[in-house]
Amino acid sequence: VPAGSSILDAGCGLGEVLADIPDRYKLFGFDYARSNVEFTKRRLGARADVRQGSIYEIPFPDNSMDAALCLEVLEHIEDDARGVRDIARVLKPGGILIVAVPYTFYWADYKRLMGHFRHYTRQSLSTMLEQNGLKPVEILPNFPNWHQTYTRRYVALRARVLTVGKAFGGGSVFSFKWPWHSQRAIDRLEAKLRPLQEADAKLSYADLDTSTFIVAQKPASN
Repeated sequence: VPAGSSILDAGCGLGEVLADIPDRYKLFGFDYARSNVEFTKRRLGARADVRQGSIYEIPFPDNSMDAALCLEVLEHIEDDARGVRDIARVLKPGGILIVAVPYTFYWADYKRLMGHFRHYTRQSLSTMLEQNGLKPVEILPNFPNWHQTYTRRYVALRARVLTVGKAFGGGSVFSFKWPWHSQRAIDRLEAKLRPLQEADAKLSYADLDTSTFIVAQKPASN
């Protein structure tokens, strides 16, 4: 995506992703929750044009964005196809969407508790995008084995920090260190799992049904 391009974060939440995008891009975002919009506006100030609105009626004009991000959003809306059609509407011809959705769950009630209407496979996501104006052009690595292992071990670490860790100062799982280690506990966890992440990086994602991190493109002309 060339410098100077307009990038939209569809369902921008608290602005975490927008905050990490380099200044060489024009940033736009929207979220359904007004409280999220107000927080993100304070956080980013003049760096981004952030508005309150629905993914069914995105508050930006037709053919106005060079690229869009929609990360872990579509599973939370009842009509994902309608949402994708409106993202396609605001993309310029040739513009791209980078979309990520969950491919699985971690325990029986996970989907219900997380407020998910559905989970996806590579094929079901690709088909839905193509039927609603966007052609999948690349499958990105989503590290399926690393992701599930990391999630479970992160939950276990957080439980230890919130219980036993109180005896050693407690605090956030992202800053906590056990007194007998020089590294933060979260850094040690990530280091232990790096070989699994490196192995996952070598997988053939185009062949994996769990590949639900996709780049799709709006046709250059109708």
